Amino acid sequence: MGVYDTERDLFTWVRDGHSLHPFAKSAEAAIMDWSDDITYAVHDLVDFYCAGQIPLDRLADNNDPAERNIFFSEIFTRCQDLAPRRSELEKIFKEVLDYFPLDRRYAGTLEQRTGIWQFSTVLISRYVEAISLMMPRAGATSVVAIKRYAEDEIRMLKELTWHYVILNNELATLQHGQTQTIRTVFETMAAAAKDKSWNLFPPAYQEELEAAKADPLLQTRVVVDYVASMTEHEVARVYALLTGK
Repeated sequence: MGVYDTERDLFTWVRDGHSLHPFAKSAEAAIMDWSDDITYAVHDLVDFYCAGQIPLDRLADNNDPAERNIFFSEIFTRCQDLAPRRSELEKIFKEVLDYFPLDRRYAGTLEQRTGIWQFSTVLISRYVEAISLMMPRAGATSVVAIKRYAEDEIRMLKELTWHYVILNNELATLQHGQTQTIRTVFETMAAAAKDKSWNLFPPAYQEELEAAKADPLLQTRVVVDYVASMTEHEVARVYALLTGK
């Protein structure tokens, strides 16, 4: 996963000679994935709380579990892999939120900013310390060990973002529109590359298309790279230019 056919030979060369399972992540990839999980579970969570989208104060309220129960009901219905461990994971989730120091919506006061910093620092330290390297063994599927408590906590915290943000109607509508925009730009530019209408591309990509003219697959990769290089504002501008909208 994540390897283009155009880089297959290079990927095989890099992986050649190791005795791990063919789909085992390298140590660098495993550490990067765990770092991403920590960022997703802690930094994004805090950002969404500060933006008023995830009510951490209500979720952490042991006197009124209504908000927490709604969250539990949704995720254990949606995530069937978690459902068999519901009781255990509910307990784990509540224990994590015991670290949360605030009891009201975020307003940006010094006290709240300090509390958020302490909450983030505690969780990040907790999860950074949960991963360790293992001695590589023939056929092993991993070269890192992550403590189970950390994996469970991270998963539950990530589900908060899914529940309150990703599955939100407004975001889903926005993402649908963005998908349509990117699809239109890609399909239009792919057709232009195939028809040699290379003047639709910036000069650097025109040169790459010229160099790849004998290989349709490589030309498609040039189009992919071009679209992927765009910022959100750039893809909107190119879409408007291509469609006249």
